[in-house]
Amino acid sequence: MTKLHYFKAPVVVFDEEKANISVSDVLVSRQGIYRVFEESQQVQQDFLSARIFTVKVDNQYLQARLVREQGSEGVHYNMRILSMTEIQQGEFYKLLNLRGIPSPWSREYPRIPTANTSQFVEKPARIIFPRVAGQANGVVINFSYLGLMFEFSSTGISLSEYVGKSTLFHILTNHGVVLGEVEARITRIYDEMKSPGRLTRGIGVKFTNFHKSSREIYDNMILDICHEIKKGN
Repeated sequence: MTKLHYFKAPVVVFDEEKANISVSDVLVSRQGIYRVFEESQQVQQDFLSARIFTVKVDNQYLQARLVREQGSEGVHYNMRILSMTEIQQGEFYKLLNLRGIPSPWSREYPRIPTANTSQFVEKPARIIFPRVAGQANGVVINFSYLGLMFEFSSTGISLSEYVGKSTLFHILTNHGVVLGEVEARITRIYDEMKSPGRLTRGIGVKFTNFHKSSREIYDNMILDICHEIKKGN
């Protein structure tokens, strides 16, 4: 059965400094609102200041923060919903049931969220990768046969990471196995400024080259996890 992840709704972004912004037929999920703003100087300033907005989704008033996303189509800004009451969560689930649609982004191999898999099954857990200031340590958010997404903390945006760039990193599993020198291409970057100077960056990559032994270990992890998910269903 296809899961319903999104629904379309009118959204109003309230702004005390200028006219409120209304956007119709925006994709909304439990986590956030997709593609509310395009790149502009004002939006950049609001993003860098970690500004929190009041937004109206259907008839629900919520708090949300900007998330800057880079992909093959350029840069845009989503909004992450920061919290919901139990009543608001109930209203969202009603809207998903009434007007929900599956994800409009299809993948050849769907990504598996690490949070939804057992801690006893081996899985990719961390990424060690080079940055301008030295090595960084990222947490794997989801993964698939073709690529994965990881997150890490930073003090600000780095222009040395961009969509299309080739990168080399190591994958560490939750059982302590190291898969070395994995080559990949950056396909997506998202940034959320939690407070000025405290940023969470997410990077999505597509594998371009794997050492044969590391590839075998990775593929076996995928198979084991798929079997575990199938047993759970």
